[in-house]
Amino acid sequence: GSCHLQIDNLKDLDLYNLLPNPDKFDDADPDHMLINPQSDYYDISSLNKVLSKSGAKSFSFLHCNIRSLSKNIDLLEDMLYSLSEQPDVLGVSETRLNANTTFNTELINYSIYQADSPTPAGGVALYVSKALTSFPRSDITLDMPLVESVWVEIATPKNKKPILVGCIYKHPDANIDEFNRKLDETMKLFNPNRYQLYILGDMNIDFFKCDSHPPTEAYLDMLYSNNLLPVITKPTRLTYHSATLIDHIYTNSTSKIVSGIVMVDISDHLPVVCVTNIPVKKNNPIKYYRDYSNFDQESYLQDINAVNWNAIYSNDLHETATKITDLIKSIADKHAPIRQLSQKKQKLCTKPWITNGILKSIKTKHKLYKTHFLSNNPIKVTEYKKYANKLNWLKNICKKNYFSQHFDQCKNNLKASWKLIGMLVKRNSKRQTPISKIKRNN
Repeated sequence: GSCHLQIDNLKDLDLYNLLPNPDKFDDADPDHMLINPQSDYYDISSLNKVLSKSGAKSFSFLHCNIRSLSKNIDLLEDMLYSLSEQPDVLGVSETRLNANTTFNTELINYSIYQADSPTPAGGVALYVSKALTSFPRSDITLDMPLVESVWVEIATPKNKKPILVGCIYKHPDANIDEFNRKLDETMKLFNPNRYQLYILGDMNIDFFKCDSHPPTEAYLDMLYSNNLLPVITKPTRLTYHSATLIDHIYTNSTSKIVSGIVMVDISDHLPVVCVTNIPVKKNNPIKYYRDYSNFDQESYLQDINAVNWNAIYSNDLHETATKITDLIKSIADKHAPIRQLSQKKQKLCTKPWITNGILKSIKTKHKLYKTHFLSNNPIKVTEYKKYANKLNWLKNICKKNYFSQHFDQCKNNLKASWKLIGMLVKRNSKRQTPISKIKRNN
């Protein structure tokens, strides 16, 4: 719908410009000054620069109110395709999933933990990189109506505090005073000082009202009293008539943090991101594939036919089978070599119809979102929508052609046909990540 407020007009609108800082003009003792992280707006290109500069020890959190995971997961994946480094933790609110959902919510290389909502809206999920050791903390909950939360603990080296991540969605009609009290009780219950704590979510609490709305001011005071610092400080939901800061990330970490708002069009909420340094061992699995890009069938068969098979045979069946297997493998390696699968190719394995040309178009669309959709210029907004619709049409055509071609190729192979059907409908083979660890009395 409506045109949005221009990003350039929001540069100076920041949460910490509204808050009093009694020490900010005091040069006597800079160690005692209040240091507040101020976030910025990032397009995909500038966010990739931040991620690449952060180094090997960087750890990133991203949250997005997706307004229906089944409806907008393709747009979420488009953003992930465009990032040079995948977020270590991806929080999603308003998933709108329930016990009867059959849609496959999996993302490649992520474990999923979720809490569904009894209402048509709401619901939250945390995607945690499979390179990390993680397990659910179902003992932590905010027991009140119209609030969903999911909590996950991530293992760290023995001399470091473990990471605890929570993703929360507070429905607009949920009572803010009760929510304030429940979150405060929860923080005191499990002693957040034992953890490196990060809380992501859409709280439907506009921090820009902290100086005019007593419940919002009380909520912010509660966060500070629990040593939780909000790191998203600029508007996250923009409309023609308003700019609100309702998508939050809080942490008790004292590490250097880069935070911001990502300008991509997943929903009417902009994703929020936080990048910090946490020394965690990441067990990134190395995957391989056969490269058939230069495969020539005739040349391959010539090499097979040139083998003197009689010279291989012996009275030892095991020795003969081993020689045959090794020989065929060496010929296959020559014509279709094994290569390491890059992160980019791993992502594209789930959607092989996404070509390099489509990936370039996705990046172009992300640029146009910033320059056109957020420009407050009706003509540019229309141009952006036309481009986005054309790209969606192109992706659907490529997907249709891919499956038509592969169904023809495996029409006599029932197993392969069912595999394609499962891939097409994104059949949900497992709703929840298997239990990897059980804790009882620590």
